[in-house]
Amino acid sequence: MGASVGVAGGGVGDGVGVGAAVAGWVGDAVAGGAVGAGESVAGEDVLGGAVGETDTGPAQDSAMTAANEIVAARLMPASLPPYHRGNRRRCEMAIAERARVTSGKAKGIDAVADRGGIIRAAAMDQRGSLKKEIGKQGGQPTDASLTEFKTSVTKVLTKHASAILMDPEYGLPAIAQRARGSGVLLAYEKTGYDAEDKDRMPDLLEHWTVRRLVEAGADAIKILLYYDPFDSESVNDRKHAWVERIGAECREADVPFFLEPLAYDKDMDEKGLEFAKLKPKYVNAYMEKLSEPRFGVDVLKVEVPVNMAFVKGSRANTSGEVAYEKRDALEAFREQSAASKLPFIYLSAGVSDEVFRESLEYAAEAGAKFSGVLCGRATWKDGLPVYAKEGRAAFDAWLEDRGVRNITMLNQVLDKAAVPWWTVYGGRAAVSG
Repeated sequence: MGASVGVAGGGVGDGVGVGAAVAGWVGDAVAGGAVGAGESVAGEDVLGGAVGETDTGPAQDSAMTAANEIVAARLMPASLPPYHRGNRRRCEMAIAERARVTSGKAKGIDAVADRGGIIRAAAMDQRGSLKKEIGKQGGQPTDASLTEFKTSVTKVLTKHASAILMDPEYGLPAIAQRARGSGVLLAYEKTGYDAEDKDRMPDLLEHWTVRRLVEAGADAIKILLYYDPFDSESVNDRKHAWVERIGAECREADVPFFLEPLAYDKDMDEKGLEFAKLKPKYVNAYMEKLSEPRFGVDVLKVEVPVNMAFVKGSRANTSGEVAYEKRDALEAFREQSAASKLPFIYLSAGVSDEVFRESLEYAAEAGAKFSGVLCGRATWKDGLPVYAKEGRAAFDAWLEDRGVRNITMLNQVLDKAAVPWWTVYGGRAAVSG
C-alpha cells in the first residue's frame, strides 16, 4: 500500500499507510475484520521489527499516539481503543490491513473504470439464457447469433461505458470491436447452475484459467456465486474453498477479482414477497463475509439490498404488496454500504432500466458508497425482439437510439451518486498503481 502517513519521532516509518490500523490489543474487529477479538497481529516496519513488549522512549510514544489518531480518524472512528502508555511504557501494536491492492490489481481496476475511478461497465456475459431468449423472440438460437448480438452491444455501448463484461466462450470476437480505451472483464464460471442441485454449486469453464483469460485480454476476472450465507456449514465451506482458489489464482496473476454473489434460499422464491423481507439480511451477510481478505476479492458486484417491487411508494411497486417502507429501504442501503470492506458496484439483476435507475437513486439518497455499476439487461434487453425479428442492422439502430439513451441516463445517475473505487482505502494515493 502506498500513501504513507509520516509519523514523527522515528520508530513508525513509511510502512504505516492509510490502509493500516494501529492499536494496542484489539477488542473489536479492526479494519474490516482481519483482527478478531483479543488478537494481536505482528507487522513489518513497526518500531523496526516484530510486535512485542518493547521498551520505548518518548519519541516512540509520541509516534504511536500520532499514528493511532491519524488512522482512527481516517478509517475507524469508533473501533480503536485509546493507547494507554501507563508506567510500563511498553507498546503492543497491531496492524490490520484492508485487502491489499497491488500495482497490477490497481492497474486492472483502473482499466475498467473511468478516469475518476467510477466503474461504468456494460454486462454481456449471458450465454444459455440469452440464446434461449433469442429463439423465444423468433430468432435463430445459435452460437453465431449469440456472438453477433454480443458484438453489436459491445460495438455501440462501449462508446459510453468504461468496460464490457464478456464470456470467453462466445464473446472474444465481440471484445475486439469495443471502443478504444474501454476495459475488459471476462467471466470464469460456467453459465447458470444445475437445476437438480439444490445447493447451486458453482463450476469453472473447463478450458480456461485466470492466466489464459488474461492472455485473452482480461483486465479483470469475474465470478458469479449463488450464495446463502445461512446455509449449512458443509455447503458454504465448499463454496468458500472454491472462492479462495480463484482468489489465489488472481493473486498469482496480479489481476483483480470481481465476485458477484447472488442471494438465494432453497426454500423460497427469490422474487417473492417473503424473500424480499429477508433480502437485506442475506445481502449484508454475504457482503461482510466475502469481504474477508482470505478470499482475495478486490471488488464486489452485488444486488441492491431490497426488492424495489415491494418498496412502498416506489415506481417499481405495481402490485401494492409491501415488504419495506421507504425509510426501511434507505436504511438497508446504508447497512449494506457499511457491511462491505471492499469497493462494490451494483448489478442490474435483469430489471428494467427505469427500475435500476430508481434503485441507484435510493442508494444515493441513503449515502451508500458504491463505486459504479455492471449493467446488462437493463440497458439492452428491450432490443432483443428487434434483433430476433428484424436482424442486426435494425438492432444496431435500436442500440444507437434507445440503448445509448438508457446508458446515458444511467451515467447521469452515477455522476451524482457513485464514489471512486479507491474511496474505501482512504484515497487514490493509498493504493498502488
